[in-house]
Amino acid sequence: MFTPSLEFEKSIGPRNTLAQKAGITYTGSYPPLTEPSIGTGILLQLAPFYDIQSRWYYNFEKRKAKGKSIENNNGNYLTLRAQYISPEITASFVRYSPHTFKIGPHWGLQRNEGVIHYYFNIGPAYIFDDIGNGAIWPIEFEFRLGWLLKKKNREN
Repeated sequence: MFTPSLEFEKSIGPRNTLAQKAGITYTGSYPPLTEPSIGTGILLQLAPFYDIQSRWYYNFEKRKAKGKSIENNNGNYLTLRAQYISPEITASFVRYSPHTFKIGPHWGLQRNEGVIHYYFNIGPAYIFDDIGNGAIWPIEFEFRLGWLLKKKNREN
């Protein structure tokens, strides 16, 4: 499924970055945050989002020792991820509140092949809305594929 977004990742230390992205995403239903559904089926929504992550890349030295690239933050990382999902464009269910928030620790990897950029995150998240509903989501994952608009060489 194609979900357009723009991401900006800025170095804030030798092994740390701050990554921000905004776009449109498909997400599923989080039962504690949705009204009881009539019928069955997959519950999906299309909604704008904003995501911010503080990433700590822990294997730059190991990659460099093996002759692998760390250019454009090629590496594995641990991150604290926070996300806001705004009112939906369309959905197959009704949320109690149109504003959903997520926060949690994730493990991820990021790679670049030429101008092709991809990464994968996985980890738990606490998901809540602005009227007091919330739940722990044990495993959340994200895969993104994109194009680098600006390449930056990272040698530190």
